[in-house]
Amino acid sequence: FQSLFTELSQITAGRYLPEVSDPSEYSLDAPVNVITVTRTDGSETTLTIGAQNPVTQEYYLQISGDAGVYLVSGALPQAFDCGLFDLIKTDPVPDFSTATEYRANGLTYSKNDTGQWCDSDGTPISTDLTAVLSVLSYSECIDSYADYYEAHHEYALTDGKTISVTYLANGELAEWSLSLGHDYDETHVIVSPVGSDLVYTLDKTTVDALLLQ
Repeated sequence: FQSLFTELSQITAGRYLPEVSDPSEYSLDAPVNVITVTRTDGSETTLTIGAQNPVTQEYYLQISGDAGVYLVSGALPQAFDCGLFDLIKTDPVPDFSTATEYRANGLTYSKNDTGQWCDSDGTPISTDLTAVLSVLSYSECIDSYADYYEAHHEYALTDGKTISVTYLANGELAEWSLSLGHDYDETHVIVSPVGSDLVYTLDKTTVDALLLQ
């Protein structure tokens, strides 16, 4: 959020066009963005960003209460070219380089004395789970919910597909679990960290690797 406030506080105009009679000439009737700033006293100011000037590469900006139009740099529209979920503080993925145990599909895997991952019988497996976990990264945050059960039912996150990792954090054992839901599209699966109120997508290739498929 701080970068957005910074851009708002540093707006400077390269040029001012007073008393514009037809805002549509500058695409202010079909703006690329509309920013409403609400102050602590409840008053509001609306900034309407129109077309880009093809010569100067600046954008046309109109401020509520002012009939004129300003030309401003592209920094402001670029900073605000984001969706709601781009502004949400997402869940960090832990550092799993110290992982000691892994559970998926009802099976438990752990490291032997040489650092190799093995099944419950002590037989080494072909998948390097440490390598798989090291590249685990959400593709996109797609939802935030207030009702845990409703959201998890909607995304099939209650169907029992969960992977869990035990790892060392600050010298102590910690556990992290991820619920896997239904497909989001052809290349992504819906997931949510256990205990979080956010829903993400994760690449199917990563999910298959996590499930040792």
